[in-house]
Amino acid sequence: MLVSTSPPEETLGKLVAQMRSSRIMSTPHSIIRPDLAGPGGDSQSAASLIASDSTDALLRRALRALRALSACNQSLVHAASERELLNAICRVIVAQAGYRLAWVGYALHDEAKSVRPVAHVGFEDGYLERAAITWADTERGRGPTGTAIRTRRPKACRHILTDPDFEPWRDEALKRGFASSIVLPLMDGDEAFGALNIYAAEADAFSEEEASLLGEMASDMAYGILSLRARTALRESEELYRDVFELVSDGLLVVDRLADGRFEVVSRNPQAEAVSGVADRIPPADSAEHWLRCASTGKPVVYEETRDVPGAGVRCFASFMLPLRYGAAAGQRFLIVTRDVTDQRREERRNLQIRSELEDTVERSTLAWRESERRFRELFECAPVALWVEDWAAVSDEVDALRNEGTREQIEHFPGGREAAKRLCESRVIIDANPSAVTLFGLASRAELVGQCRSRFGVSPEPENCDELKAFAGGQEVYRSEIGFRRPDGEMVHGWMAITFPQGGGVSKLALVTVADITARKRMEEALQRSEEHYRRLFETMDQGVVYQDAQGRVVSMNPAAERILGRSPAEFAGRTSIDEQSLTVREDGTPFPGLEHPAMIALRTGRSVRGVVMGVANPQDGRRHWIRIDATPLPGGSGKGLDQVYTIFDDITERLEAEHKIARQSAVLGGINRILRESLGPDAGVDEAAVLLEVGRSLTGSAQAVAAERRGGDGLDAVALNPSEWNSRGIVGAELGALRCVAAEGMLARVLNSGRGEFIECTGDGMSGPLGVRLAARRLLVAPLTDGVEVIGVIVLADKATPYDSEDLTMIQEVAPAFVEALKRKRMQAAVARLNADLAGRARELEHANRELEAFSYSVSHDLRAPLRSIEGFAEILAEDHSATLGAEGADCLSHLRAASRRMAELIDDMLMLSRASSAELHVAPADLSGIVGAIAGDLGHQDPSRKVDWKIQPGVVAPCDARLIRAALENLIGNAWKFTSKRAMARIEFGTETVGGETVYFVRDDGAGFDMTYANRLFAPFRRLHSAADFPGTGVGLATVQRIIHRHGGRVWAEGEPDHGAVIRFTLAAEARA
Repeated sequence: MLVSTSPPEETLGKLVAQMRSSRIMSTPHSIIRPDLAGPGGDSQSAASLIASDSTDALLRRALRALRALSACNQSLVHAASERELLNAICRVIVAQAGYRLAWVGYALHDEAKSVRPVAHVGFEDGYLERAAITWADTERGRGPTGTAIRTRRPKACRHILTDPDFEPWRDEALKRGFASSIVLPLMDGDEAFGALNIYAAEADAFSEEEASLLGEMASDMAYGILSLRARTALRESEELYRDVFELVSDGLLVVDRLADGRFEVVSRNPQAEAVSGVADRIPPADSAEHWLRCASTGKPVVYEETRDVPGAGVRCFASFMLPLRYGAAAGQRFLIVTRDVTDQRREERRNLQIRSELEDTVERSTLAWRESERRFRELFECAPVALWVEDWAAVSDEVDALRNEGTREQIEHFPGGREAAKRLCESRVIIDANPSAVTLFGLASRAELVGQCRSRFGVSPEPENCDELKAFAGGQEVYRSEIGFRRPDGEMVHGWMAITFPQGGGVSKLALVTVADITARKRMEEALQRSEEHYRRLFETMDQGVVYQDAQGRVVSMNPAAERILGRSPAEFAGRTSIDEQSLTVREDGTPFPGLEHPAMIALRTGRSVRGVVMGVANPQDGRRHWIRIDATPLPGGSGKGLDQVYTIFDDITERLEAEHKIARQSAVLGGINRILRESLGPDAGVDEAAVLLEVGRSLTGSAQAVAAERRGGDGLDAVALNPSEWNSRGIVGAELGALRCVAAEGMLARVLNSGRGEFIECTGDGMSGPLGVRLAARRLLVAPLTDGVEVIGVIVLADKATPYDSEDLTMIQEVAPAFVEALKRKRMQAAVARLNADLAGRARELEHANRELEAFSYSVSHDLRAPLRSIEGFAEILAEDHSATLGAEGADCLSHLRAASRRMAELIDDMLMLSRASSAELHVAPADLSGIVGAIAGDLGHQDPSRKVDWKIQPGVVAPCDARLIRAALENLIGNAWKFTSKRAMARIEFGTETVGGETVYFVRDDGAGFDMTYANRLFAPFRRLHSAADFPGTGVGLATVQRIIHRHGGRVWAEGEPDHGAVIRFTLAAEARA
């Protein structure tokens, strides 16, 4: 602390001189009292200066600051604590210096960099509570307080009303009469740890001189605060060391070596006399040597000594003598620490003995351990399960580090996330493995496994799970889990893994991993699971109903099919037995089905299966009775004694029974139809179709009487069949077939004839008016129409059935009736066909006679016409050879025309014969190579005229079933025409091939010759009709007609397409089977 040494008069004189020069110089700290001013020149000058108003104001302010500074120094001297000092200084500033408010705030190093007020005096009235001042570089930190702390320089606000930095606090300051302020930082070296805030009631209250004095006061205040803190810390330290000195169990001596070489004990703790043996100020003789050695060398000395301690016997003490660096101004000072080590030495001797014994034990244990290791190695190598050892050092160190930090929660969740977990998992390398492990991994040798992490082989959980790491960190000794991985060969392996973790505190950080191969069991479990799933799905999706009942017959469960068939849910059956449901079941004959005779109850009583029982059950959902066929099978209990359950399987055979009934009815109907058709259309021409119909109708419906009538005209009917015996037995009058002709239809018959719909009635009296005007004793009648598909052509009447007629009877008769109509129509058609056949037979005979005459004509043409032609040709040749000279040119030309006409006549006869043969020759159908035939024809034509150039395009492999001889004739005509009509081409093109049109094979011959106009295409295949002149292209006009006859004989078609001077194409087809 700084203390002023100048007298007050000197200080006041210097102040006046400084004020004269408009500045106050810094002077040593002193207290200036006006009543102590002496009579010197300086005092007189001061008096004259004070006389001035402005000087007086400045002097008052300076004196105010000086009074505060002086009082502050007094507070620094007398303050016993930091808070007392702060309150005293603030009180001085307000009470003695006359300022409006003074407060001290400390700068906190929190996130907001707050300024915490610790002392204040003056008119505060909650101002500091609302101020919320900070020294951060923010709006509330840029005010005077924050700026002074942050810049470590004083900050004055001369006009609070106008200073923009005071904006956040202006309203509250003006309410309390604050006009100006100054903030002085409290410094600890280069750092500001707080600030002194002074507020004045007048504006511009702090002049440079006053601010300088207040700054010095703040410096003294900071010095006092730091001194008090140091003094407090020193006092607390002294108290701490005094407590340690007094309470420590060792004996402590502080010894000074005097100038004459003697030692003097200056301080001791209560335990010193007991353990050091120093009862006076002279050290024991046995310790003097060690004290002298420490004093001479200046280095610490450790020594032991034994002494006989009264009441305790001989004790051993160890002492430590240390030179001290303070005290003993005229010599040396030492600290001696003495401890009773008797028990320690005794324990050390015992420990030596124990160590010797332990060494013997360790040697024996080592031998045993080596033997155990050998046995373990044998067990390890021969174990049938996979064993390997992993190095968990990195994981163990990580867990130990976390435990030392006390982060239990982090251990459980294992910090670091995926990457850290992955790093730790990959650090666990395999250092040893047995052959079973090598086999488990599908490797060839142990070397492929050692040094690798098992995660490389897929035997590890995902890093984000960290289950193994969490188990180890949580203190588990063994971690078990099921694993699955794929071997290099692709086989999937399943195992049950157990990891024995390294124990905490142990030297070893190795983990033993055991894996039992459960692949076979896993496959069995998967197969069982699939089987269970299969049977579960089968149970839920099968069409048959399944119901399980317990040993008492109570319903336990049922599948959806059973719910659908029975029309009730399992909840409705819960706790009920088959006996409870007997009112809802019936036998096939409609009588109630007793509950005790239910197949499930019989199976439970007898222990035998019951199969094929049919019963009807009422379904409340659809209101129908469903017929089911039941099989009941008992199930033995788990112990093998008694029955535990019975399950029933049943099929809904309702539709099947209905279908069987319908099939039986249809079978009867079809049998009736078959009988009608068989008997009426059979070889026996005398069968009466109507009588057969009546018999069928009676048998189908069980009727006693029947009559069939055919419609004549509008509503007239002729009976065509009846059962006289039955009618007569019923007492029917006029039941003669011949008498029932052209009877007018009335009533029911008229309605059926006109509507085409059958009817049936029942009379409650003794009889009714029968059909066709006869009187019937019967009370039941059915009338069905006979239609030919367009109109009603008659009726069939049935009567006197034992039970009432129904729609099924009418349906059966209506289904049989068309067979009768068809049989009747076929009978009539057969008669018409017989007549037609007889007519056709006569025509065939006529045609055969005509064919024979045609053949005779053909023979006549070939024989009788060729003979004159040969004579003409012969004589013409003689004339040409022997008499050409006498004929002359004109005669030779006439002879040439004669010979050409003769040849044309011969060709025409040949073509006519060919046309005749094509129409009447017998067919011999067999597969024929058409490509080969066309090739042969092309070759013959080429030999006939080698000078022709033709590009032949013949599709290979064309084979067709046909008469090869006739087809060759047709192809010769077609290819010959193509050869003839392309003769004027320098390079002709002729093609033969096939194409498929609409699934049918079409054969064609195409050329690029003269072609033809399609306008005349209809004349192309007519005999002797030609589209080109004989002068251009010779021919008879019979060739294409012959082709058409041959193709028609083969059941095919032939047509042509062409264009003048662009060629023509002839297409034809052949049927699969040619006609004879």
